Amino acid sequence: MSAPESPRDLNAQAERDVVSMLLAFPSHFCEVSDLLEPDDFGTPLMRRVFGAMLDLYEQSDPITTAGVGELIELETGRSLTRPQAEELISLVTEATSAAMLSTHARTVLEHGTRRRAGSLTEEATGRLRALPLGMRARHLEQGLADFADEILQLRRRLAPKGRVETTAKGLIESLKANLDAEVSSEGIPTGLSEIDKILGGYRSTELTVIGARPSVGKSAMLLQLSLSLAARRWSRSGVQDDARRVLYVSVEMGAEQVGIRVLSNLANVNSRSILEGRLTTEERDRVEECWASNPVATVTFMEQIRARPQDVRSAALRVQEEHGLDVVVVDYLQRMRVPRRKNQARYEIVGEVAAELKELARELDVHVITAAQLSRDSQDREPMLSDLRESGDIEQEADNVGLLWQPKDDDNRKIDGRLDLIWAKQRQGPTGVSELRFDPSRSSMADASPIESHSISFSGD
Repeated sequence: MSAPESPRDLNAQAERDVVSMLLAFPSHFCEVSDLLEPDDFGTPLMRRVFGAMLDLYEQSDPITTAGVGELIELETGRSLTRPQAEELISLVTEATSAAMLSTHARTVLEHGTRRRAGSLTEEATGRLRALPLGMRARHLEQGLADFADEILQLRRRLAPKGRVETTAKGLIESLKANLDAEVSSEGIPTGLSEIDKILGGYRSTELTVIGARPSVGKSAMLLQLSLSLAARRWSRSGVQDDARRVLYVSVEMGAEQVGIRVLSNLANVNSRSILEGRLTTEERDRVEECWASNPVATVTFMEQIRARPQDVRSAALRVQEEHGLDVVVVDYLQRMRVPRRKNQARYEIVGEVAAELKELARELDVHVITAAQLSRDSQDREPMLSDLRESGDIEQEADNVGLLWQPKDDDNRKIDGRLDLIWAKQRQGPTGVSELRFDPSRSSMADASPIESHSISFSGD
């Protein structure tokens, strides 16, 4: 009786089976292109062959043994040895079907993930041990956070991925099924019906940018949108909608400033009174009631001055892993920090940040909202899309762009308590204007026209 094969032998065979099937049946490569990476393969030749096939696939070139061989020779800088060339050719003849491709690919992924997790552990331990004894404690917290982020990313790769039908027929059938089932195409309600009328709610994978001049109300706008998402509300059909999970990242304001604004908004108390401790008995009761009900239980607040996009991504990954996540709010775009390359222009840096926030929305299947500063040219007139500072890249990456503007009366005087949110871009719908009421003393915004009193209630009620 022969000895059972070891897990290492089984994985080596799975790697060989995957590569063989893909060489013999390259039309099936789309089934593993988003699942596997070259580093998932432990066998050096299989890793190189899969990496070459992936390059050919991403360049829309045909996957052939000749093309794979050429790419490997370019990468290594030397010709394939005769045994390597013969093995490459033999791989094509080994597979008679691609029926077991997904099963073998899953085996390769699981073994590769375990191997990479072990390597990450060794690398993290080695980095800490290499530090002088006095510096270890200071770097331990960041090192553990980076390690946790990397492990989370590995765990996310093991999560089952649904296949997406991309043919025209499949898309039409999917849309028809939604219509037959009377499924709404609207996104998550924003809590402000004036915005919902134009945007139709927040849709996952989208990036929304709110532009404004300093002190117009962009931070208050982002905070209001976050708090509205944390409240339960009633839909048009009378069904109660659950509070949404939000990550609110303050890149500019400290935790105390954010806390005062949150309490002022929810308890309907002037922020100056909270700051100075001058509260009436009624106001104090409202503050205590608000505190007891914990209406922001589904909002995770993160204060990180001059945060990097990867810091936001790490926090979002942790929140999603622990609680789930619907919306990420970042206040604000131009205050975020990225390493600056030599001779790199400011607009290029801001463009990188916008692109990374958009990528975050796609990767985590969430909606991302951020604010951006408008140029001085828009100070005394209604803003336009071109007024976004470093606007070209922001405009390109954003799905929706709203510009805050305080409208004026017939005598050219600003109308107190009014803000217009001018939707200058919406990738999937019309542009227009959301008319809002703004109370800066309470950092609160509402629809300019009264809304039904039962439409929003705190999650703790």
